Amino acid sequence: MDNKEYLKWIMPSIKNRTVSNDNLNGKLNFRIEKAKEQYQLPVVKREDIIKYVKDFLSSMDMEISFDPAIKPKKREKRRIDYSKINKESKEDIVWIKFTTENYISVIGTGCDIYFSDYAKNNTTAGLINQSLGLEWDDREVLIFPLKNIKDGLYRSDIESGIGNYLISKGVPILDFYSHNY
Repeated sequence: MDNKEYLKWIMPSIKNRTVSNDNLNGKLNFRIEKAKEQYQLPVVKREDIIKYVKDFLSSMDMEISFDPAIKPKKREKRRIDYSKINKESKEDIVWIKFTTENYISVIGTGCDIYFSDYAKNNTTAGLINQSLGLEWDDREVLIFPLKNIKDGLYRSDIESGIGNYLISKGVPILDFYSHNY
């Protein structure tokens, strides 16, 4: 095994799930190491990512007749009108934020898509971006409304499935574990 190949077999423990400013100063962090590995993979076009996510949702008999490309408003607060995206339940969405280099930075769920300085400096995805010298692309976010969620599943389950499906298709995700927590 090479020097860091062991990382592919470890799912970070609770103690290793966060990233802090200490990790930006050279302290080993699984999530940053995984991000560095993902950053070496080729970028996948957004159109292909949309197709993969819609294929996954379609396999669950979920609605896929929507355009997930959302352009956040150019203001500090309330940049996205979540209630227009999913009228049934504005919280039942999965979103994907990208870097300006077109890598998936993070996959999430719910109404908490932020590009603020606070998010850049205090979220795992923001700190991972900093460690790689990257910035979020705040011009577009992919948002997938989750309608007709199967009984026994929750939006976090679908978020996990989407992230893991994208990984299986060779799509790099810098905050590699985010969709599973």
